Amino acid sequence: MSTDAQDTSSHEDKVDSVPVGETIESVQEHNEAPPVLPPRSDSKPLPPQPLSFSLSDGISKISAIRQVEIYSSPQFHETSDLFVNNILGNDTKDKVDSLKSESDESIQYWISIIEDYSNQFLKDNEGIEQLEQKIVTGIPAEVRYLVYLKTLQVRYKLTSKETFSGLLTKAKYNGGKFEYIEKSSVADSNTKDLLTVLDYLVNQVSKNNTQVESLRTNLSKFIINCASVINQISNFSSEEKLYVLLKLNKLYTNLIKQELFYKINRSLEDQLSDVFKHITFQGINLNTLYKEILGNFFIDYFEDFGVNLKILDFVIFEGFDFILRIIIWVFTINQSKILQLEGDELLGLIHSKELFTGPVNFQDILNIQPIEIIKYENEFHLIHANSFNSNRNELTNLREINDDLMIKVNELNQKIDTLQTTHQEIMNQSKEYEEQLTKVKLENETLVQVKSELNTKYEELTMKENLQNTIKANKEFSQRNNELQQQVDEVKLRIEEMKAKLSKVSPVPVESTN
Repeated sequence: MSTDAQDTSSHEDKVDSVPVGETIESVQEHNEAPPVLPPRSDSKPLPPQPLSFSLSDGISKISAIRQVEIYSSPQFHETSDLFVNNILGNDTKDKVDSLKSESDESIQYWISIIEDYSNQFLKDNEGIEQLEQKIVTGIPAEVRYLVYLKTLQVRYKLTSKETFSGLLTKAKYNGGKFEYIEKSSVADSNTKDLLTVLDYLVNQVSKNNTQVESLRTNLSKFIINCASVINQISNFSSEEKLYVLLKLNKLYTNLIKQELFYKINRSLEDQLSDVFKHITFQGINLNTLYKEILGNFFIDYFEDFGVNLKILDFVIFEGFDFILRIIIWVFTINQSKILQLEGDELLGLIHSKELFTGPVNFQDILNIQPIEIIKYENEFHLIHANSFNSNRNELTNLREINDDLMIKVNELNQKIDTLQTTHQEIMNQSKEYEEQLTKVKLENETLVQVKSELNTKYEELTMKENLQNTIKANKEFSQRNNELQQQVDEVKLRIEEMKAKLSKVSPVPVESTN
């Protein structure tokens, strides 16, 4: 049988087996397998999952993820026409690429953080712990700005027409009020220039570059002190320092300070209840202390630049909740000293730098883990949402004014103490000088008397000497006269002898010369 016959027979068999209600074409569709698709060469990995945290997560993870959300929020972007978008410029890419050849393990770690644009290293606790340990070890100077750039999500730069020096010139000739910067604790001229440009950018109206007096706000102490730290960081240009300060200024401006203070108080109450009760029983307002610490943190409490720099690193990555942990740690290491004092002595200790003396143990600070931080935040907002006080805003303003006045009072008290100490030192020195002057006067009177006596003795000695000299001279004259008289006598004797000889020779008598 031929091949065609076999195919026809087979086809007929197939036709005979077609179920009722189906056509031949439909049966063929069932019997034929679908074609094999070629492999996808352009397959893309699944997009990274968004960062999230749960109530059981530690404060480090919660704070770090929140900071990522804060930096990406619209109010943290610059809208001024002085800036242009710069998500990741070629200069930044070149810096990252040039550092990839470095063999330093620490640099390679931070490069991986810089290139982790979705911040997946924050998804688990191990990544958070490794990040904190690397910050404690220290961010290398070569990558610090790149780390700040990526973490703070600085996605802009000055336009090609603008420079830092140009903005500084505009700020100085734009009628801005920068006296408070000159009167601040900042001594470095470069830092003052940095703050002047920052003030100009914060208070300017982008449309016409004029300043509205009613909307003007001075830079906070926190930012002024941050500028002192940032200005000391190497490998930062003036523009780069300005970008970082703009972000930090927005971070501080948008901070709900009363919420932070409430969280600190609740953390103290839960973790150091004895210390918290002892302080509150003395009628001490800790909110005033927190505000003072927050304003003067980077200048009055830690003199070591390396310590201040690491604290700034932690604030950038974890926000102001890290300041909360530092304050809890400070009260922990000083709790025995606090419990021994009362009244003004306790108030003086709390508002002094003595609380922050000694080495800073970052590992102990990281071990401070307020586990109910979200609960505290919910409590704070619930209290304010259910408040029946219609004058709540006015009361809040009055409290803030009171806190500011208390800070100023404490500063004035410290200045008074310093002046009193200086006054006491001056009085002690004056007393010493007076005693020395009295002693010198007595010595002078004694010396004058001795001088008078010596003059008298000198005069007496001079008279005696003159008398002796006169007597000696008289004796010498007398002796000389005697010698001369003797010579005269000898001459007379010779003359007489000569006369006698002549009288013998001549018959004429020689008349006597007498």
